[in-house]
Amino acid sequence: MRPVRPLALAILLLLPAAAGAGETCIAARDIRSTHAIDDSTILFTMTDGKVWKNTLKSPCSQLQFRDAITYEDFGGTICANQQRIRVLDAPTGASPLRNPGPMCQLGDFTLQTP
Repeated sequence: MRPVRPLALAILLLLPAAAGAGETCIAARDIRSTHAIDDSTILFTMTDGKVWKNTLKSPCSQLQFRDAITYEDFGGTICANQQRIRVLDAPTGASPLRNPGPMCQLGDFTLQTP
């Protein structure tokens, strides 16, 4: 068995630990738009035309009504079952930090077929 080289080990440590085997991650920079189709489902449309559906772990209050979310990407990716989104609950033009909406857990991503 060959020893792990320091550079290879450093690269492995930088990969998102949350993205375990079988977890789907999408590149945040490639998201063109998002659309909440109900309080449990968000469609992520990518710049290449692919559409990923995320089914949240549980319904997220006001998601469909507001249809506006924010998320923090870690390492440039958004991973299934690992990250949370926040519904933007502020009136247009107001800071969402003053009146933040609920936070909700992402669930599984599934690639949608046309």
